[in-house]
Amino acid sequence: MRKLGIPPENLQPGRYVGPNFAVTPCFEAKRRPLVLDRDYALLSLWRVSFSPTSGTEGEVWQLVRFESNGDATWRRIDYSGAGPGLDTVTVDNVTAPGVNPVDPDGVGDMDILGAAVANHTVPVETHSRALNTFNVEVQVATARTGAPGNKLDAGLCSFDDTAFTVDADGYVSLAGGLGPAIDSIDVDFNTAPGTDPVVPSGTGVVSVFGNVVTNGTNAAAPVATHSRAANQLHIDVQLATAVTGAPGDNDDVGLCSFDDTMFTVDGNGFVQLIGGGLAFDSITVDNVTGPGVNPVVPSGAGLVTIAGAAVAAHSIPIETHSRAVNAYNVEVQYATTAATTTAADSGICHFKAGEFVLDANGFVTLGAAGKSLITVNNGAVANLGFTLSTQTLTVHAADGTALSTSNPGFVFVEDPANAGQFKTIEVTANQVMVNTEMDGNTFGITSGVDWGQDLPLYVYAMTNDSSNAIAFAIGRVPNLVVSPAAANIGDPSAANADIEMSLYSFDDITEAEWDANPVVCLGSLRATWGQASTRWTFTATDSEDGLGRFNESREFVMPVGQNGADAAGYFELNGGTTIPVFTTNAPKYYVSRNGRCNLNVFHNGDGGQDGAGAVVMYWCAPYLARTTGVNDTSMGFGQINAAAGGIQVSAQAFQTDADHRIQLDRSDTGSSTNLGDWTNGARYWEFDGSYMIGR
Repeated sequence: MRKLGIPPENLQPGRYVGPNFAVTPCFEAKRRPLVLDRDYALLSLWRVSFSPTSGTEGEVWQLVRFESNGDATWRRIDYSGAGPGLDTVTVDNVTAPGVNPVDPDGVGDMDILGAAVANHTVPVETHSRALNTFNVEVQVATARTGAPGNKLDAGLCSFDDTAFTVDADGYVSLAGGLGPAIDSIDVDFNTAPGTDPVVPSGTGVVSVFGNVVTNGTNAAAPVATHSRAANQLHIDVQLATAVTGAPGDNDDVGLCSFDDTMFTVDGNGFVQLIGGGLAFDSITVDNVTGPGVNPVVPSGAGLVTIAGAAVAAHSIPIETHSRAVNAYNVEVQYATTAATTTAADSGICHFKAGEFVLDANGFVTLGAAGKSLITVNNGAVANLGFTLSTQTLTVHAADGTALSTSNPGFVFVEDPANAGQFKTIEVTANQVMVNTEMDGNTFGITSGVDWGQDLPLYVYAMTNDSSNAIAFAIGRVPNLVVSPAAANIGDPSAANADIEMSLYSFDDITEAEWDANPVVCLGSLRATWGQASTRWTFTATDSEDGLGRFNESREFVMPVGQNGADAAGYFELNGGTTIPVFTTNAPKYYVSRNGRCNLNVFHNGDGGQDGAGAVVMYWCAPYLARTTGVNDTSMGFGQINAAAGGIQVSAQAFQTDADHRIQLDRSDTGSSTNLGDWTNGARYWEFDGSYMIGR
């Protein structure tokens, strides 16, 4: 220990006698002062020296007092941090005698207190209200109207123990229930200034009143809640009213009073007929089902309920039937379908609008929709139609609505088990087919070649072996009478429709149950074929497409490269060298619903390429022919050169039923023309003829 400054003469208080000026003793040691360092004058300074055993070099301590037990109290008076020491605190708010910033008191003490204050839109703040003191103040909550736009009104709150429970974790629940508190009441209707829902007043009150209103005020409700003023609702009970006949519902019921010349009403509201007694004592009925009785007796009030009722057909057209005590029905059965005409099956029915017309006397005639029986190839249909929309083909009811058990369609098709007889098969659900489902089904189109021109497709209804169901299908020819062999019927999971006479079913079927059965051609639409995608693309329908329409008057154009023709034309190369090219080509055809293909073909002028090759030249038709050796196309004519009137040619018969070839014959030799005959610039060939499609 070494002493610094000017030491006093005495170390004990009260024994020092010296100069009147104060001298502060100063000491330095390699540690901090302890409570046992008592032998120093008050206000002595102690500095911690270098390499101390406690504290840090440079700390300065001052002896400020001696405790009652003699211990010395030293206070550190230096600051050794990176910045200045904390000597004041700035607060959010100040109320005199508080100050801002807040200073410590003379012994370095500053009070920091917690406080709850009235709500004043500052949820939490520091606030000085006295010297050397500031509060951390949290405001209490307040009542407000509407959802707050900010959190300035938030604050501490307590909860009414009659309405809320608060557990030890501060979790708040509604007392007595698990649901949310009621903050509004939904009413049946309101009249301004009433509101729906009704909300409480500013004091949390909703007024509920009873009220009597005239019949019909409640909009067909005998009792209704009705808000007519803010924070208020009425329970409106309507008065009774007179009605004609038994009401079909309880809309007209209400409060009423009774004519005292006809009724008596006691203090309990019990109503009786004046004069007492019963109007009758029993009624005998045709039938009874418990708890009904026979005979039917009145209730204690002399009442027998007689109700009209429609019941399921049960071979009794009209009967009285008791099904409850003191009540019976006059029951009329519904009509039903039956195989024979007996009175027992008769009953009441109603008629579908559009299909039937009823006059004021109940006289029934067929309406426009009811006459929608369309006779088509091999049969007829009723209440059926089809629509094409964005490559989706849908068979539906004739008016475009969905088929159902209450809105069925019908197909009249030949009975496969009884030749010459027809069966009526009901269709109760729409049938839908998307064009992509037909991918890979070629219907005999030439492999690797597009059919880029419209061709007709036909919608068929085909029946199964049991002749009790209908499947809808697409075909390429209009004159099928029976479905093809199972191997030539396609569906979404089997791309088997690969010949001209194939059918493609909308739905997956077991083909063997549907082959070689009667079919009905319903109508037509059009499509093109893309070889790369193996996909049919339906053409938008117009007035010649649809159910009962077969595109018979539509002109179709034969595309190049199909059915054996050269890729750039309409004639078969047949092993020759070159196909002749014509300047003008108009290969048109028409198809009738009975399966006849009418050709209107014209090729004229030198297109820059002569024919070459000693092989027969054939023109390739759009469909296979039904027969061979018949000169159905003999109306054709033309010439292969212009010298001396030219050598005339004519169209002759199809060669086989396995191809599409029409042979052209020379008039000078009677034999067929060869490719090499068509070299003259004046060449042409045209014909109008027809042939039956299919084998």
